[in-house]
Amino acid sequence: MLKRNQIWVGLIIGLLIPFVGYALLLVILEEIHAAGYLQGGQGVFIFRKRTILLMAICLNLIPFSFFQRIRHPKSMRGVLSATLIYSLVWIIIFGSSVIG
Repeated sequence: MLKRNQIWVGLIIGLLIPFVGYALLLVILEEIHAAGYLQGGQGVFIFRKRTILLMAICLNLIPFSFFQRIRHPKSMRGVLSATLIYSLVWIIIFGSSVIG
């Protein structure tokens, strides 16, 4: 499937990677919290939902650079489209809390 230079391939991958990445980031942060590393003290790291979602969206850089390396511009366009969709949704949901 990754060998095809089609927009729909990039769109599907671009929609799935952040979705799965968000779930994995949540699991990793829960495990870190369960291990006691995120409890009070000096080294407290607070990850808001908007930060985790933004990190998941940024995971689309991986398939984007992969498609760039194998010279599949249509697939790159699909990944970019999915990233723009996720970014617009993120701005709509969290835009007022970031600005204000």
